Amino acid sequence: MSAVRATFGVRDRVVLAAAELFMRQGFANTSVKEISIESGVSENSIYYEMKTKEAIIAELIGYVIERQREITKEKLKDVTDDKLLHYCFEKVLELYIAETSENIRELYTTVYS
Repeated sequence: MSAVRATFGVRDRVVLAAAELFMRQGFANTSVKEISIESGVSENSIYYEMKTKEAIIAELIGYVIERQREITKEKLKDVTDDKLLHYCFEKVLELYIAETSENIRELYTTVYS
């Protein structure tokens, strides 16, 4: 575990480690034990905090979408305050994330099906 990651809270460390593993190995091929080793958080703590591997991916997708939303709002704030336009961008970002790579598509499908 890196020194930078050690400063993050348990949930952030788990989600960050899971993101790295999911992108490298895919969701189905990543175990909670591997996430535990990568994050430096015990399996028991992971299950206590997150409950399931699906909950981890849901939180990861939420982080990604929220970050993209923040970036989009920042870029659009001087252009328009049209709430419908902002909503449309949010939905487009969700679809973009789902289609970006095979691993992310698999994760998105698992969480939202």
